Amino acid sequence: HQESFWLSDIQSSWCLVVPFQSNGLMSFGRDKYRDQLYTETQSRFLVNIPRLTGSLSMLGSSIIIYIILKDSKKKLKRLYHRILLAYSCYDVVLSLNLALSATVVPKGTPGVWGAQGNWTTCEVSSFVTHFSFASGLYASFLCLYYMLVLRYAIREATIAKVEPFVHGVAFCVPLSFAIIKEHENIYSPANINVGWCFVNSYPMDCTRNDDVECTRGENYLGWLILVTAPFYVFFAIVAVSSILTFLKVWHVDNRASRWTMSSSSQSSTVHETAIQASLYICAFFLTYIWTGVLSLSFRSGVQANRRYYFPLVVLSKIFLPLQGFMNFFIYTRPRYVALQRRHEERSRLDIVRCVIQGSVVLN
Repeated sequence: HQESFWLSDIQSSWCLVVPFQSNGLMSFGRDKYRDQLYTETQSRFLVNIPRLTGSLSMLGSSIIIYIILKDSKKKLKRLYHRILLAYSCYDVVLSLNLALSATVVPKGTPGVWGAQGNWTTCEVSSFVTHFSFASGLYASFLCLYYMLVLRYAIREATIAKVEPFVHGVAFCVPLSFAIIKEHENIYSPANINVGWCFVNSYPMDCTRNDDVECTRGENYLGWLILVTAPFYVFFAIVAVSSILTFLKVWHVDNRASRWTMSSSSQSSTVHETAIQASLYICAFFLTYIWTGVLSLSFRSGVQANRRYYFPLVVLSKIFLPLQGFMNFFIYTRPRYVALQRRHEERSRLDIVRCVIQGSVVLN
């Protein structure tokens, strides 16, 4: 059975005839649903973005894992590689989950183009998303690692003493909260970040409409604040780390300007390490800042606020699943630069192949 509804975009002057299909592939129609935040075109766009960016992130993290494990006897002796290996493993799981997008959202969910899942797939996806937030802890610890090495000259062996604690917190805390939320029946399709499932109420307008009774997640807002609070701690750690790292580099630059050989050599080493640190810091902020802004927003998820939400959600859909892809370029950059200087006559593709294969020289 199929019937048509007029869907009017309140931000424009045109109207669009949109069929509502009972199979849930296109659940659009203002007369049918009151909680439809985006148009069908916007919803389709938001649903498909993470399918691309999530796939790229899986590819990037998988290559990092391959490079590290290919030379595991040497690389796993260093804390840096061990942290990045764990970080990439979590990212593969998270990126795959985000790339599934509306495939896991229950059929017929209002305003979600291409919803094909059920409540079980939605809850599993929410659980995995929450559990995989450990990647944020690893990202902030990586930035903290660079600060301790650069500014305070602390040896890796000393920093490695807290490594078991980091792994334990990264695994146990998200897992515990994910289990509690699953028991509280708090996972539902997202309204603003359409196409994903996470902490939310259902029906999605039940907390704003007295005529609609909430069947799931009536007290979701408190849980959402609890979930996002650690990320603001991570933001603070990364911000402080970046400032202290910058001050250290500035100090070394001033000393190197005296033109002593030892200072120049130290400045070069510090600069190279600082570049890596800065790139990881930028990747962290690009990944999580947009979702952080959305979580701090208290505007209601109704069509009148579409122009505010849509660009932020687009950026969130691009960058949240993309961290593994950015990490790949950051992780391989030092070796790529060194090989490029050594073999200027070779193509970039040859150098990338050499970096991935772990070859010492180009044949």
